[in-house]
Amino acid sequence: MTGDNPLLQPSDLDHELPDFAHIRIADLVPTFRTGLLDQQAEIAAITANPEEPTWDNTMDELEASGQLLSRVLAIAFNFAGTDATPEVVEVEQTIAPELSSHLSAITLDQDLYQRVRSLPTPPEGSEEAALLDYWLRRFRRGGAALDESGRAELRKIDTRLAELSTGFGRNLVDATEAGAVLFTEEAELAGLDETRKAGLAAEADAAGHQGWLVRLGLPSVQPVLEELENPASRERVAAASRGRGSGEVGNNTDSVLEIVRLRARRARLLGYTSHADFVAEEETAGSVAAVEDLLNRVTPAAVANAGGEYKRAADLASTSGEAEGLSEADWPYWAAKLRAEELAVDEAELKKYFPLDQVLVDGVFYAAS
Repeated sequence: MTGDNPLLQPSDLDHELPDFAHIRIADLVPTFRTGLLDQQAEIAAITANPEEPTWDNTMDELEASGQLLSRVLAIAFNFAGTDATPEVVEVEQTIAPELSSHLSAITLDQDLYQRVRSLPTPPEGSEEAALLDYWLRRFRRGGAALDESGRAELRKIDTRLAELSTGFGRNLVDATEAGAVLFTEEAELAGLDETRKAGLAAEADAAGHQGWLVRLGLPSVQPVLEELENPASRERVAAASRGRGSGEVGNNTDSVLEIVRLRARRARLLGYTSHADFVAEEETAGSVAAVEDLLNRVTPAAVANAGGEYKRAADLASTSGEAEGLSEADWPYWAAKLRAEELAVDEAELKKYFPLDQVLVDGVFYAAS
């Protein structure tokens, strides 16, 4: 870790925004580990305090702990989500299990748990009452109320899940990269404008290929399917997207199975019927029953609407000479044609009014300032 590491102090920029121009990837892991040690010392100081637990010497100190760690994690995960270079992926792989172990140590710390439990009950409806409820719930969900063997098992589960989650993300990046579809005949790209084709040609050239390279986006339904006129081209892109994560490169099948099993075991260990119950408790719905109630009320209308759109799109395709019925590869194309016909919206023409630089400078940056 270099001596001029900007991560060690809060940024001087407005709202303490990260000074990305001076942040070095090489500093992330060392600073992260410094943050871990800092918070460990801060937690130890709380639990070693011989005075009776009070809001000032326990909750305020707990809330104030880990500031360096929070700062570096926000930056590291920002990089991981927006610029996942091999160097950044390695950082994330290093951080994830260590962070999981650290957070488990906090919620499984019996001395800290007992100090928080011993705090006087704040006035009902106050911010303090909400904060205390949050921490007690976090301790409970983190396994503090388990016996010693249960806490040890939960610690192992959480660490392994962190490793698997990071590996899943790495595999997803690899599979997405490997799933790019190379077209070698320009006729296969009928429907795309010249600007779009030039961009795909540049992607192919950068990857060492001749032709046009369509890289996969994260949604399973690829946006380019709305524009490709050639059914065979659409099927190639849809098949690549459909097979992502289950092929030779970046296969996540085993990881998903292990994640599902570990999540189910963790839920049972903590007294929940399922992982869904564990997750729903912290969400707006509050319970699986509430989620199912909402889905039961919304799903029939959503399915009916989708069915109606499919029929109209299929009819349009049929009158245009396409074979009966629409595959998953064809539906986006004909749905876009249907919108253009019913709503008189030309999405390709609309895009001309939203160039990237203008959206960023005159839109996002203007709104932020």
